[in-house]
Amino acid sequence: MSSRKLSTSPIAKDRKDKATEPSGRVFSDVMGPFQTKSLNGFQIAVTFVCDYSKYCVVKFMKNRSQVLDKIKEYVADTKKPQFLRSGNGTEYTSQAMKDFCVEKSIRQEFTVPETPQQNGVAERMNRTLVDMTRCLLIQSKLSKQYWVRAMATAVHIRNLIVTRDSPENKPPFELFWNKAPKLSHLRTFGSEAFVEERGHQRKLDAQSFRAKFIGYDDRSTAWLFVSLANGKIIRSRSAKIMRLKFQC
Repeated sequence: MSSRKLSTSPIAKDRKDKATEPSGRVFSDVMGPFQTKSLNGFQIAVTFVCDYSKYCVVKFMKNRSQVLDKIKEYVADTKKPQFLRSGNGTEYTSQAMKDFCVEKSIRQEFTVPETPQQNGVAERMNRTLVDMTRCLLIQSKLSKQYWVRAMATAVHIRNLIVTRDSPENKPPFELFWNKAPKLSHLRTFGSEAFVEERGHQRKLDAQSFRAKFIGYDDRSTAWLFVSLANGKIIRSRSAKIMRLKFQC
C-alpha cells in the first residue's frame, strides 16, 4: 500500500452549471453560532445567494433547527429557485426539508463532504459579510450585541454595489428584481440622529430625541434607530441624521 499523500483535484473556477437567470440556483450556508448574542437572542445566521445576480438575503436564528423556516420565508418573499445548493448539515438533509423542496419543485444539490469549495459562492459571501459587519461595528462604536443590525446593513449595501463579476455591469438588486435600486435613502451606519417624538407633545416638550442610525427596516421604507436614552429600537422616517465624522 502506497504511503504517498493523496492530492485533491481542484474545483474549476468557471463552473459550467452557473445559473443564467435569477430563479436558477441559490447557494445557502449557515454562519455561527457567534459568541455574542444579539439584542433579540440571535446567534446564528443563514444566507441565500443567487448564483446569477449574487443578490443576497440573510436571516437570523437562535438555533440551526430554524433553517427550514427561514428557507420558507425566503421562497415566500423572493423567488422560488430551481436548485438549492448547500452543505450536508442535518438542517438541510432532514426529511422535512426534503418534503418541502419536493412540494415546491426545488431540486437540492449537496456539496461533497469535506469539499466546501463546491459551495464557494455562499462561503465567500459569508466571509465578506462578516468582514463588513466587523468594520461597521468598529466604525459606529456600537457594542457587539448589534451585530445583527450591522450584518443586515452589510447585506443591504452589498446588494447595491456593482462588482467586477456583475453581469451587465449592474448591481445584484437590479439583476434580481429587474429594476434599478433607489439610493437616496442610504445613510452611514452609526450616525447620530435626532428622531421626531411620536404622539401628542406639549408645546414646551422636546420635539425630538437623540439616537443612532442602525440600518433599514425590511418591511417598510423606515430607518432604524436606537435611542441613546433608553436603548429602545425605533422605526421612523421623521429624523435628521447627522454625518458621521471619521477619525484617521
